Amino acid sequence: DAPELGAWRAAGVPLTLGADGVHRATVRLAAGTSILYKATRGEWSAEETTADGSPLENRKFKVPTDVDSAVVPFTVVAWRDETRRPVGLDTGRIRVHEKFRATRLGNERRLFVLLPPSYATSPERRYPVIYAHDGQNMFASVTGGARWDWNVDTVLDRLAASGGVPEAIVVGVPSTDIRMEEYDPLAKGADYADFLIREVKPFIDRTYRTKPDRLHTTTMGSSMGGLISSDLALRHSDVFSRAACLSIHVIHPMQDPAASGAWVRAIEAGVPKHQAVRLYLDRGTAGLDGQYGPLFDRLVGALERGGFARGKSLDVVVTEGGEHNEAAWAARVDRPLRF
Repeated sequence: DAPELGAWRAAGVPLTLGADGVHRATVRLAAGTSILYKATRGEWSAEETTADGSPLENRKFKVPTDVDSAVVPFTVVAWRDETRRPVGLDTGRIRVHEKFRATRLGNERRLFVLLPPSYATSPERRYPVIYAHDGQNMFASVTGGARWDWNVDTVLDRLAASGGVPEAIVVGVPSTDIRMEEYDPLAKGADYADFLIREVKPFIDRTYRTKPDRLHTTTMGSSMGGLISSDLALRHSDVFSRAACLSIHVIHPMQDPAASGAWVRAIEAGVPKHQAVRLYLDRGTAGLDGQYGPLFDRLVGALERGGFARGKSLDVVVTEGGEHNEAAWAARVDRPLRF
């Protein structure tokens, strides 16, 4: 998570293979610095996992204060993209749009579009839309690249079949190597919002049978994706009427204790004026989520003072033992989809 490690960019610190078969890298960090890290093969779809392919908790290390250098050995036992968990979805319902350009951000990415079960057989019907950040993780075990995903497809189909929610189109907008900046409302978040609102949404509304009004448009994400989802709903309520924010990363930027929680403090200073929106906020109590408590509570308090009411416009959930990974979010994604 530290800038010296790439601030969670998947290809943050290249490792060099030695003659002994061991990969190595040298990183300079200040004494006493605490870091979280993981190994990847250059992309988050190829991050390290446990032996059975399950999500691996972030590795932790604190730089000693009594030595000049330290060696931190670790072993990767499996990679995320080497074991895949099929979810039983007909992949014909997923459309992929390659090299979709983000003008102000100066980059491009794929778009994944999950169509509802009745889309092909109900040509006159229009559907609400959910815009999901880190979109490569929404249906990754189907589109290829990961064992674990959010299982949004299966859960949404089940809820719709039971009448719990309407069928919906899900647009998975993948993150890039500047994910932390794009999803930070105080960094490149405004440029990302411009991309989503002025480029992605008009394309989706032209291409698919959507209900384009705000009341049928939702934004959803986890961690930093939860942070930008909340900000999008508050600052662009003319576009979005709901935001689902799982494990919302309230402690960003966590590598700088003095700046940690900057966005929460901005909300405490004044909730942006907005049309009626509904926010779902949650966190777990284990791993990284276990660090969220105080700032999470402060955010909830600020929103309540700004006019949000629990059970009506605000749903707040704390999952005991909940962790910070796709498997944990998949286990509770039904609640924000129903809110």
